[in-house]
Amino acid sequence: MKLLRCIGGFLLLLFAIVAQPLSAQNHSLGGRVIDEQHRQALAFVNVVVNDGLAGTMTDIDGKYEIVATEPIRKVAFSSIGYETKIVDWQGVEKKLNVALTPVVFELGEVTVDAGENPAHRIIDSLMAYRKANNPNSLDTYKYKIYDQMVCGLADV
Repeated sequence: MKLLRCIGGFLLLLFAIVAQPLSAQNHSLGGRVIDEQHRQALAFVNVVVNDGLAGTMTDIDGKYEIVATEPIRKVAFSSIGYETKIVDWQGVEKKLNVALTPVVFELGEVTVDAGENPAHRIIDSLMAYRKANNPNSLDTYKYKIYDQMVCGLADV
């Protein structure tokens, strides 16, 4: 009986060791994303591989690392204010550094006209009805008040 348990335990251990390489192979890619003009690191750039099967974001230093279960064929880098860059990846190296090109926006002219401040309208209305709503000028009035008191004992 002990021999059977020992053989069973040995077979289980042997199966676990042999089955480890048979598990899904992970493909990884890492690198750094920078601004093409200023050569500064770009933080929080979206990095997507194989049309959205896996994705990540660059850290504050512009570095990223992504792991995918399928071979990496295409890598897309996108960020607000920069052109999206798509790289066809051959998978020769495990490192891909990218420089993104800034997009220049030309905004039209903006004209700001001064109007009446909405706060002034409220204040003027308040001042117009000040005497009518003064509780001291009324014969009687009532109101509800809610009060709360919390007491506790301090350690002496």
